[in-house]
Amino acid sequence: MDVNALRRSCPLFRGISEEDLTAMLGCLSAREISPRRGDFIMRTPEVHPLMGVVLEGEVEMISEDLFGKKSLLSVLPVGSLFGESYTCVKARRRTIAYQARTHCRVLLLDYNRILHACKLVCRFHHRMIENMVELIAEKNLALVEKLNELGGKNGIGLLDIVENRLVGMKSRGVYETPGGAILYKAINVLETITLDKESSHFKAQLAQKYADIVYNGQWFTPLREALDAFADSLEKTVTGDVKLKLYKGNMINAGVTSPYTLYDEQTASFGEDEDYNQADATGFINLFGLSIKEHAKLSKNWPEIK
Repeated sequence: MDVNALRRSCPLFRGISEEDLTAMLGCLSAREISPRRGDFIMRTPEVHPLMGVVLEGEVEMISEDLFGKKSLLSVLPVGSLFGESYTCVKARRRTIAYQARTHCRVLLLDYNRILHACKLVCRFHHRMIENMVELIAEKNLALVEKLNELGGKNGIGLLDIVENRLVGMKSRGVYETPGGAILYKAINVLETITLDKESSHFKAQLAQKYADIVYNGQWFTPLREALDAFADSLEKTVTGDVKLKLYKGNMINAGVTSPYTLYDEQTASFGEDEDYNQADATGFINLFGLSIKEHAKLSKNWPEIK
């Protein structure tokens, strides 16, 4: 492996000398693979702590839904780091696959060995961690900038409102957040198939309180931390693929899939099958209708309400 070429092409190793990088690759138990065209390097829904660096050739970043339909998201050239986002989020099944576009060479790295300093305490280990955080931040920024561009062209995220200020007055606010609006819509769509009814309704109630806390400058409070803990736990399964169509200020749901979906077409069909017995609804009708029947019966003898 040409360590010097690796340093020049991959930003993950920016600022690390050839000598230090050679020693570091040994500490990281880095291994090189040579997949042929069409071979999968990482598949959905595999869960493993590996990330890769393209040494030679090209790698395709592919979205694959539950029905096997594939969509090409990006082509990764030499020097590209891939798979780092999923490795940083533990226990998440992958919804993105990586496939060799050409015969290529790929360097596989163990995330756990990158995150935690080795016994030798390599001098530049912390520099590599900084580089990885910076790369992830750059990708997130690029995503938001792209969404801002796409959303802005289609009139997404425009808001003209009269709002209530903390001090008691009302003020007019004009906002434009196309990227944020698209991400927010996508998450809401994803939650329709990954959250149960009670969790979804309760989250909506807490969302208003959370917004008040942030707006009122009460970020560093125990309540905000507790609400974050609730959201972190609830959103563990909120991951998947969402397709939105943008048109004249509208965001139209064009499809959603998730490996953690709670939607089952067989059960939801209400047909004659073993998954759902329609006769079971009789009990709920009787119970929920009891208060209505009692109100109707007893109200006949009530005195007139003025």
